[in-house]
Amino acid sequence: MPVLGVVASSISNWLDASAYFPIATTTLTTATASVTFSSIPATYTHLQIRTMCLTSASATDVKAQFNGDTGSNYALHLLWGNGSAASAGAYTAQTYAVAGITSITTANPASGVIDILDYANTNKNTTVRTLSGSDTNGVGGFIFLESGLWLNTNGATAYYPSAITIDGNAVTPKVPAAITAGNASAIDAYSFTIIKTASATFTVLETQTKFA
Repeated sequence: MPVLGVVASSISNWLDASAYFPIATTTLTTATASVTFSSIPATYTHLQIRTMCLTSASATDVKAQFNGDTGSNYALHLLWGNGSAASAGAYTAQTYAVAGITSITTANPASGVIDILDYANTNKNTTVRTLSGSDTNGVGGFIFLESGLWLNTNGATAYYPSAITIDGNAVTPKVPAAITAGNASAIDAYSFTIIKTASATFTVLETQTKFA
């Protein structure tokens, strides 16, 4: 029986930073093509979805989309293994971010943990980290480690990452003179080179690429 839920972590000034707080749960009793979690406040730091899924088609991905975006604005990486073989892949211009596996067979459900990191931060793209797997009733199993990226188009007000935190230390990236803001109505991709110069001391080099 598929069970999906969303929990939030690091609620400011209320719970311990390592705590989780359940904010939504869905239990499906019939086959359903999609599940929507909506009206999630922007007061949490991260979101986590925990799933148990069973599908009528083997080895089907759990696919995540954000804010109703069905365009080719997602990218993903994946790594999987079954104890005797492994494989990896990377894909761009996808219409979804992979967020786990539903099941390997039609009889054995899969479980997964999906982390949506820093989801309310408007200065960077939304990233997803997923760990999922399934046992095939004692005759083998699979485990999947995946990451996803939603390349959200900037609106009329564009943003860019002007500060990051590394091991609890705030760092202002060094940028070329050309980077003073994000690009309105466009997709910006940022690359960071992190150099550790001393204990708890870092230099970060930031570059920006605009995609129309």
